[in-house]
Amino acid sequence: MKFLVFHFFITIICCNQFFCQESKEIDFVILVDGSVINAALGLSFKVVNEESSFTIYPQYHPGNLTFKESDFKNLINSKEKTYWLRFYLLNKESHYDYAVKVHRDWFKERFIVLNINNLKNRRDKKLHKPIERGANYGASIDFGHVAILNLNNEKDPVVVRYH
Repeated sequence: MKFLVFHFFITIICCNQFFCQESKEIDFVILVDGSVINAALGLSFKVVNEESSFTIYPQYHPGNLTFKESDFKNLINSKEKTYWLRFYLLNKESHYDYAVKVHRDWFKERFIVLNINNLKNRRDKKLHKPIERGANYGASIDFGHVAILNLNNEKDPVVVRYH
């Protein structure tokens, strides 16, 4: 009987350590055309360098991005300072695939708001530039104390500081 009780407790402890991995949460909101995205499908961070590449798949819900602690450490400690955030959205009319260059230092901020604007909208086409040549969307990021407009457009970024 003692053996069964001991075995039961050891099993519970092992299963608890296996299933309860530590995580890192970041306050992160994705807006597309001014609307909060409820579920970003296939959200991933891809890190590519000369030696290797790896992809991390965090969980997202509005206001929160959750990484496994080990994945977050790999992302922050990688030699690369920038990586690609990719996700796609499906709606009744079409499928949207987005890729945004993300800087490692952004994850030191208290919160992050990523705003993506589809340039099919005439108003947005005048205000925003494509994220890269041939793209039909632009992006900006806001940290609360500073915002960067025209992301990935290294020739013409616009930085707005709040006072």
